[in-house]
Amino acid sequence: MVFFWGISSFIISLTLYISSIAKIFSFDVFLNTLTDFYTPRIFPKKVVAFFIIAFEISLALLLSLNFMTKLSFILTALLFTIFNIYFLYFWFRKKEVSCSCFGISSKNTNIRFALIRNSLLIALCLLNIENNTESLMLMEIFFIEIIIALSYVAFTYFKLILRTR
Repeated sequence: MVFFWGISSFIISLTLYISSIAKIFSFDVFLNTLTDFYTPRIFPKKVVAFFIIAFEISLALLLSLNFMTKLSFILTALLFTIFNIYFLYFWFRKKEVSCSCFGISSKNTNIRFALIRNSLLIALCLLNIENNTESLMLMEIFFIEIIIALSYVAFTYFKLILRTR
């Protein structure tokens, strides 16, 4: 059972790493996406964008280093719930959206898939709240997650560069 909790924590933090790193590399696209998603306009879009990216990186770090895990899982579930609320908003309004959740994309987001993905991640977070397991090789896992996330982003942008030539 400990293996399951470790793997689910790994999956959640890896998702957050990939998402935040991809948003950093495609920051201008992410800012444009916030125009569709961010409606209250209380804070400037750039501030909200930096906050989202910093929040995702912070949660990924906390989860991968197994630090403050209960709070981290609660906040991560809350973050994915907020993302789902926005996806539901667009789904019920039958609007197309390109969320740029994982970097630059020329296609619109498959809202159903995004809702299912986020709901599964929320479920993993909620299952992990009560199961704070200690991992033995925290730094190794942390570096593996960073390498995988950077590799994914690099591969995505390499593919995009080849497509534009």
